Amino acid sequence: MRVFALLGALAVSGCVGESYYYHYGVMEVYPSASGQISGVSSSDTTVYSDGSGNGYVLAYVKGDDAWDLGISGAFPGDRAFVAMAGMLPTTSLGSTPTSGSATMSGEYNVIWIDAHSDDPENWPERNRNGTIDIQFLFDPSSSSFYGLSDDGRLELYGTLGGFDNNHSMTVEYDNLAGSGGIYVDSDEAVGIFAGTGTNDFYVGGVQVED
Repeated sequence: MRVFALLGALAVSGCVGESYYYHYGVMEVYPSASGQISGVSSSDTTVYSDGSGNGYVLAYVKGDDAWDLGISGAFPGDRAFVAMAGMLPTTSLGSTPTSGSATMSGEYNVIWIDAHSDDPENWPERNRNGTIDIQFLFDPSSSSFYGLSDDGRLELYGTLGGFDNNHSMTVEYDNLAGSGGIYVDSDEAVGIFAGTGTNDFYVGGVQVED
């Protein structure tokens, strides 16, 4: 599920007068079945799962080596301040229905990075969560979905492509636009999303059931 990509890079002054880059923003990742992300400490990673292998992973790395993380364009010694989201590879939902409707309820989780400071070491990491209902309309010609969290902070919507169970979605969290992808079957949906602004960025995930 390729739904969003990285990043930005800025040159900053090194401690011996040389310059290096730090890479920042959001990044889609592909974790292992246990939720491990290559090059990322498990202490920086949180796994969200329904207990049956369906779910997603969120992480934030603060100053890790960007080269070791495999960030495109990075060199050894570059540093990463990156929020990550990825679907568990064990996620296995049935086909998306093409008739009927459903309202599914569950939880969302978000990592929000406030990047207003010139020093990324001082960027606050805010972990947020809440409950959400998503309404699905399954129709051969005009399938769609819409969700709004109970706290009013997360809104998401999109169209469903029938049996192609890899659907794009438009997201807005705290008035900052983003995008994502979601898997949907008749009684469960799991998705990840991300957004970037001038001074903030975030990643998140959502999991709901009928």
